[in-house]
Amino acid sequence: MRQFRKRFAMIVTAALLGLGLALPAQAGLIHNLSTNFGSGQIAFLGSSGNDSSGVAAFAFDVPTWSVTFGLADIDEITWSIDPNTWALSMNLTTVLRDLVGGEAAAIALSNTTGSTNDLSCPTGGSISGPGAILLLCRANMGSVGFGFSALEATPATSAKLIAPSGLAIFLLGLAGLGAGLRRPTA
Repeated sequence: MRQFRKRFAMIVTAALLGLGLALPAQAGLIHNLSTNFGSGQIAFLGSSGNDSSGVAAFAFDVPTWSVTFGLADIDEITWSIDPNTWALSMNLTTVLRDLVGGEAAAIALSNTTGSTNDLSCPTGGSISGPGAILLLCRANMGSVGFGFSALEATPATSAKLIAPSGLAIFLLGLAGLGAGLRRPTA
């Protein structure tokens, strides 16, 4: 009887540990981003913030120039997510990324009412406006800004995601449960 209690406690502990660590993450903190010049995705660690330490992941692809802006490229960011609708309000600017041929590019993404983004080139010239902006800086020519666009930010389509490590621990808990239920043969 004592061995049964010990085995039962082990099984319950393994099952609870597996289930507890496999809790789903909210996909409402992951948003798809789309403009007329590119698209990408951003994931946040919380429902609001004002610096890149609260951003879990960011990738925005501009196919025309074969450049993808990443988390390390974020210069400034503020955001808030409505807990009822998962609607994202965001202002984001990147640093200039070097391109081929002495060119550099930067983006500003905003979907907040009344906000204006300002981007400038080190060689002179700047661009300013609402929404999403794409800036191209050419050596000795100042800026060539093209790509004023609206920014669409939509929550990721799946309602819940399970982290791979949580799923592995859950499966390990199930395996422990199965092993504990096997009857010893005498």
